[in-house]
Amino acid sequence: MKYKIILFAVFFSFCFNQGKIDPTYMATFGSVTMNGKVYNQVSFRPEFTTGKLGIGLDLYIYFDEDGNIYSKDWDFSSFESSFKTLIDKIYYIRYGQPFNDIYFRIGALEKVTMGYGILVRHYANNMDYPQIRRLGFDFRYTFSDFRLEFIHSDLKEFSNAGLLGIRAMVPVIPKFDLGFSLVADLNQYGGLLDSDEDGYPDFVEPEWANDPNQWYQYQELNELHSNLFNDLSCDDEIDTGDTSSQVYQDCKDLEAILNSGNDVFNINNKKDIVSGLALDLSYDISDRITVFSEFAQLFGDTSNPLNDPSFDTNLGYGFIPIGFHMNFNSVSVFIDYRKSSENFIFHYWGKNYEHNRVNVSNYDIITKESLLYNYGNQEGTSLAFIANISKYLKFSVNYIYLNGKKWNQEILDYKKDKNNSFYSKFEVDTSRIPRIDIAEIFYQQTNTKKPFDFENNENTLIGYNIGIELADNMSLIFKGRKTFTLDSNGNYNAVKNTQIETLIYF
Repeated sequence: MKYKIILFAVFFSFCFNQGKIDPTYMATFGSVTMNGKVYNQVSFRPEFTTGKLGIGLDLYIYFDEDGNIYSKDWDFSSFESSFKTLIDKIYYIRYGQPFNDIYFRIGALEKVTMGYGILVRHYANNMDYPQIRRLGFDFRYTFSDFRLEFIHSDLKEFSNAGLLGIRAMVPVIPKFDLGFSLVADLNQYGGLLDSDEDGYPDFVEPEWANDPNQWYQYQELNELHSNLFNDLSCDDEIDTGDTSSQVYQDCKDLEAILNSGNDVFNINNKKDIVSGLALDLSYDISDRITVFSEFAQLFGDTSNPLNDPSFDTNLGYGFIPIGFHMNFNSVSVFIDYRKSSENFIFHYWGKNYEHNRVNVSNYDIITKESLLYNYGNQEGTSLAFIANISKYLKFSVNYIYLNGKKWNQEILDYKKDKNNSFYSKFEVDTSRIPRIDIAEIFYQQTNTKKPFDFENNENTLIGYNIGIELADNMSLIFKGRKTFTLDSNGNYNAVKNTQIETLIYF
């Protein structure tokens, strides 16, 4: 295998050093946590740019404390696995910049917003990196002031994409634009981790998560049912049609179990789509001020907490009647008034979406869509600003304050309550700080009464990136991400993704 790795690196280096290519080479070594286990990491990360074209590769090897290589990332046993192995080594391919007439990026998508963000705001497909490497696609094309955008979160999982979006913006009159956006999660069950790709998620087969020949823990029970079926000669018993016989009834029960039991947790046989449609209008009052309005409707069904047929499970809508975007040199400000119906939340596809699109509690699969019944009619305001302070600090803050109703499990009805969200990111300009290359932290807490109480839930995201210069062209990088998932007792447990690596430029 090591020869294939070397040939792969040499091939790309040769190809991209032909002509006027400006290569940058980085090598890293350190540790990374994947699936709750710590691996040592060695990687080679060349980047190549020429004109508007840029390509970044990520050639890596993970090995455990026993020196065993994590071989899943270097699987050449078949054409399909070989293709996936090679594709995984592309961190990004980029042409142009988002403001250019033609722009695309394939690979890691770090911050994607459609329109003014009523449905998709700051979505990222790399929150699980390096445990999961998604091959996203962001394409934008402008001609005659008409603009087309296309987003796909992971081309490797085309039919299970967490985000598939298309947007068209049409100029109506000078300075007045009309935009349409269509967004979908093609299969929310695709968010469940299935390491061995056997159709059974890791949570139902923790001991055999990497063994496609062993599925979940009910396999032995299923074999027992099959043996009982044979021991009772159920084929003959059912053929007799003697419904009064207890053996007949037992055989019918066993038959039902055998016909359905294998597929209870097989996500290959499950599909749950949620989608949304958005319309936005904008008018440029001046070069610095834009006024906008935006409407969105979600399509799908939430859970029915009452099991009452009269309970409306259809997803709802959100509306921003008026909002303003203002640019003042180093400060950018967004402010708007918004309201929504029941079964709707703003920014459904947010930065943490790949973590909260589906969760598991006590073997119940819980999608984000199924929890929207918790939100009744709401209205309020949103204030966001991005600022650079004296070239030392860059920060972005967004606070959403909503009043309305939320579902109360004690009274089994809606009750007046607040629903607030807070997003923040702070970046330090390290050019004036000795030995510090990177310094940034971020935090978000959405759809909660008190976002500053730091009560963790599936919408909580905490992270940091710290880089310390060890010597010329050498830095020590610390990266951390923390999210939270439900356990069988209804408590939220931290899911940590940490990386410590030494980065060398040459």
